Amino acid sequence: MRRFSLIVLTILLLSSLLPVATVAEERVPLKRLTVVIDAAHGPAINVSLLASTLKNICHKISLSHGINITVEVFERGSLNKTLLSVADVWVIPPLNGSIVYSPSETKMLKWYLDSGGALVVMSAACVSYNPHPDPVVVNSLLMDLGVEDVKFFINEGYGDTLYDFVHGQGNGSVLVLNDSLATRGLSNFFDVLIVRSAGVEVQPSVRGAEVIRAPPTVVSVNVNFSVAYGNFSVFAWLNVSNGQLVVIGFGEIYTNATSPLGLPWMCLGDNLKFTLALFERLLKPERWVIRRPARFPAPLHTVFIGIGVVLVVVSVIPTRRAPRR
Repeated sequence: MRRFSLIVLTILLLSSLLPVATVAEERVPLKRLTVVIDAAHGPAINVSLLASTLKNICHKISLSHGINITVEVFERGSLNKTLLSVADVWVIPPLNGSIVYSPSETKMLKWYLDSGGALVVMSAACVSYNPHPDPVVVNSLLMDLGVEDVKFFINEGYGDTLYDFVHGQGNGSVLVLNDSLATRGLSNFFDVLIVRSAGVEVQPSVRGAEVIRAPPTVVSVNVNFSVAYGNFSVFAWLNVSNGQLVVIGFGEIYTNATSPLGLPWMCLGDNLKFTLALFERLLKPERWVIRRPARFPAPLHTVFIGIGVVLVVVSVIPTRRAPRR
């Protein structure tokens, strides 16, 4: 009777373990993040390829942080608060100058930055596209946004391509940028970037800007093959009002088209690593994910294995027999 009672008690105790939880972490997203590409103002590059690359980048970030990130393309119409308010990152690709931003649209972009938005403004090497990217219209936009000390380089009225005939590849138009050319915050994003870029001017008066400089052996060549010299950069990140502004001279790599070296741009150097780090920092997915303990039932097979072990142990315990009378 004692053995039977022990078996029953053991089964009841082990069965009670079924609803007991094992502690783990559960990540709960608070919102869906959105990246919007502005294709309504005369893009100079293939927006479909750009969207495809950014979707791939955002998918990788989504998997890493457990949050949904969508990439949308704004194809026509004027900018307004309703449109901008859903964008966590607004991307202006290299433009051909055919459509300029109206004063009301500029006002909306300024409101977007004042509200804490992230604005990415791109250009590209003029040798890469025809019609050529026109940085004049983008510089005008930056001026209207109150950004005067960071702009794309204008070589005799035209955009340019940076050439490095000393250390460059692919006839010198493909630049090899090591992390020593970047300020501290950006140098952690890559070891080597391999890009083709337009020139970016960053004035010394800019405070707090994070910059990737071009090598000192670089020169600027415009569409008429006019050569200019100077201290060029290819990337700048700065705070504007409450928001973030990123100015990129090598927007071409985000199409992931085949480079002059015969490989897609994202397969060269640390281009993919840099892009992931860039958009992860812009989107700040950790702000929108909370962590809490998750509860998972104990596996059923574990309970029954435990019951079996106890039964075996109990079966070999000697029992005390009652004495004969």
